[in-house]
Amino acid sequence: MLAWTLVLAVCANAEGGDASLMEFFTTFSESRNAIELLEATFVQTTVTPDDTDVSEGRIVYVRPKRLIFRYDDPPLVYMIDMLRAYEYDPELEQLQIFDLEDRPESEAFYLGFEHNAERLQEAYNVRLLPPRDASLYALALEFEPKEEDADEGYFEKITLQLRKGDYLPGEILIINDKESHVEFKISDFKLNGEPDADKTHLSLPEGTVIVDNDVYAGTVGPEGLQLPRAEEGRVESEPLIEGVAAP
Repeated sequence: MLAWTLVLAVCANAEGGDASLMEFFTTFSESRNAIELLEATFVQTTVTPDDTDVSEGRIVYVRPKRLIFRYDDPPLVYMIDMLRAYEYDPELEQLQIFDLEDRPESEAFYLGFEHNAERLQEAYNVRLLPPRDASLYALALEFEPKEEDADEGYFEKITLQLRKGDYLPGEILIINDKESHVEFKISDFKLNGEPDADKTHLSLPEGTVIVDNDVYAGTVGPEGLQLPRAEEGRVESEPLIEGVAAP
């Protein structure tokens, strides 16, 4: 669905070695290094040729690389952890899991909350712009896929309005094409609070069907299942079917 595509979309690249832009990325990375846990509220407006849809929910970022969107109505959860993407629909009692490619573009999946700006610079072009509202924001960043990647990109353009002081994105405008766009407004930020597994993980009840890269992987058993599960020796992108009934 369109909303999930949007989650896979924030980026950065220093064009032409601009000194002010490079200085910004240094400050940007430093501001992210202090974030271990972040919670916020979001309102998402999705505009297509046929409809305008408004949805709300909560977003959680967990260092080093986990981003969770919980939508209120209908209740849906989208999570990206390392190189695995999860889409959970409690009404359908189904979890879909997808592997992500280990490419610089994958760093863009974290909506400007991740700190690794250097790898982002390998795949995207960016321009510093005046903020939409100078009383709220320090500056705006406009992102575009590099020309050679444009046909395979997730979007045509993204503009982030970054807050003063911490450069967290208060607004994100994602242009998918000439007729469709999505706008996130993010507020009520809470930084580095006490970790709560119900917020920082995805908890699946008994009976949830797991589909891993379009292949049935099993059904969650009586004890439930919490994802991701950090286990010694596990590669983060490795399929996870433990804790579910055998197919």
